[in-house]
Amino acid sequence: MKKQSLSFLLAAALSLPMLAASLPALAQDAGTPADGERPCHGGRRGHHRDPERRLQHMTQALGLDANQVALVRQAFEQARAEHEALRAQPRSPERREQHRAIMERTRERIDAVLTPEQRVRAEQLRAQHDARRQMRREQRGGGVDPRGI
Repeated sequence: MKKQSLSFLLAAALSLPMLAASLPALAQDAGTPADGERPCHGGRRGHHRDPERRLQHMTQALGLDANQVALVRQAFEQARAEHEALRAQPRSPERREQHRAIMERTRERIDAVLTPEQRVRAEQLRAQHDARRQMRREQRGGGVDPRGI
């Protein structure tokens, strides 16, 4: 009996450090990217790069119907595929311009799906977004975006 209690205590004493070492892994957020993956910007700031979150926001802010949601989703998917193809190329000013052109084409595709009232509201939201981005840039002391946006 004494030997059995000693064995139990020894096993418990040896497993305690292993349990303590695993606690940080258990506390880690499940949304944390795996090695080699890069978060958009991390936290809430990266939400604008997630097409589904953008679509959800647009649906709510502009009152998109089911057909519009499908067409906007298609525009986002097409843009993602075009951006992915460009990422295989080396970085260059030309590649940056091509990314901008993709963004502009995507905006035009989305605007073509919207009603005139929704287009006005979308433009207001874009202007607000641009103003917030410019304000953050100035607060950081940057002033001018190196991308020319």
